[in-house]
Amino acid sequence: MNLEEQFPLRYWINLGRRSERRAETEWRLLKAGITAERFPAVDARFVRKTRGYESAGRYALALTQRLAIRKAMLAGAESVLILEDDVVFHPEILERIAELELPDDWGIFYLGCAHHKRPWPAAAGIVRTPYALDTHAFAVRAPYYRRVISALDASKPQNRLKTHARASDWYLADLHGEIPTYACYPNLAWQAVVTSDLTGGTYSNYTKTGEQQASSGELIGLQAKMWGGSRWRAPVAALRPHREPKLGLLFLTRQDVNHPGIWREFLDDAGDGVRAFAHVKDREHAGLLHEYRIDEWHETKWGDISLVLAMLALLRAAMADGTLTHFAFVSESCVPIRPWTEIRRRLMIDGRSMMDMVASGSEVSSPHRERLEQVKDLPERAMRVHSQWSLLNREAAECIVEHDFTERFASIMAPDEHYFGTVLALRGFDEGSRMQNVAPTWVRWTKDARIAHPEEYLSTNLPLISKLAASPSFFARKFPAASDIGRWGLHRNEISGLATPAPWMAM
Repeated sequence: MNLEEQFPLRYWINLGRRSERRAETEWRLLKAGITAERFPAVDARFVRKTRGYESAGRYALALTQRLAIRKAMLAGAESVLILEDDVVFHPEILERIAELELPDDWGIFYLGCAHHKRPWPAAAGIVRTPYALDTHAFAVRAPYYRRVISALDASKPQNRLKTHARASDWYLADLHGEIPTYACYPNLAWQAVVTSDLTGGTYSNYTKTGEQQASSGELIGLQAKMWGGSRWRAPVAALRPHREPKLGLLFLTRQDVNHPGIWREFLDDAGDGVRAFAHVKDREHAGLLHEYRIDEWHETKWGDISLVLAMLALLRAAMADGTLTHFAFVSESCVPIRPWTEIRRRLMIDGRSMMDMVASGSEVSSPHRERLEQVKDLPERAMRVHSQWSLLNREAAECIVEHDFTERFASIMAPDEHYFGTVLALRGFDEGSRMQNVAPTWVRWTKDARIAHPEEYLSTNLPLISKLAASPSFFARKFPAASDIGRWGLHRNEISGLATPAPWMAM
């Protein structure tokens, strides 16, 4: 649909004394390519009676919304879109809107909202919502003007009996069971983090990418249902045809890799099949990784959300190359234990993501459960524990980067062991059919004084190499710079290519 044709009258609400908000909103509208008329808001300072609302500010907003809808009604407009001056738009909102088709029976429509009862799929990128809050971007159709105006009058007898919060979005939500109400999913508009004229506090009900923060459990599995549960894909994007596997290697390291010679040979052999991207803590000592460094950089700390931020930065940088189909996180102590030809063949046969993961339930250990219980509004069924060294296909990567949940994970220990799997679960990614629960990177954990840590291998032997060869993994860790792992040539295509015979050839 075309936004301006679908909503021929478009208002954005703004207090006359909030000139800074006016400038910000005008800039956001200009960037989004949306034209709208400023509608002066009623100033709560001049409100003497709240007429059933919990505060003068709440009443002033509701009165402004009623006046805007009444003006649309008097103008004979088929519909009206009402925006608040704290609205933020998806960077591709007009392109996304153009791919949507609003059902013919619609009466109320949200460009973005917070669902407090579970919605259900209605069309590509659109859900039918039984109860949703927030009025930063909503539209009303002409046949329902009078009903909405009446519902926003909290002083009416039928509205005085309501027991919910005395705010206009709650009264509007009461109509969703009566008036056909739809919303974009995922959100294409949401609230900025600003100081509210209503509460005086600085907050937003949404993450930086528009995901609702409260009651998010209502959305678990929704995306899978919208697309038949067969696969994840970004909203209304066309299914991609099968493509030749191409791998993005995402190096998250302190300095250079421990074995640059092995990695250089691996990359040279792979040719165009593999591209490297690097986030190096010490950028002055990146070594081999210097030419692969990405622009975005975070000061990383062990067990901190900064690791997730760096991993997301790597993922976004690699996804900019539309030819890459898979993305593997590796550390400086990792080495490839398969040649690219074998990895490519495996990905051709089974292109699912690889993540050794423990799902919610009794299998999640107490320390991990205690961490995840600190994440706001996280249902138990979405809790996941996994290694940070995972391999994601493009579908899973798109699912993860679509929305930013990092604020919710910022206060817990080692969020890198939870973030990606938990976000996939929250977004409804079909783990059963789209995920291999195997480790793409082999590691052996040992315990010392009850603390588990990955074992290092300075000296390697045939039993260890046999275990690596028998594993389903593509990479392995932890090999310090002095390790002799390179003498086995596991990353090479042919044994005959070795400078010296492989150790087992002399047996």
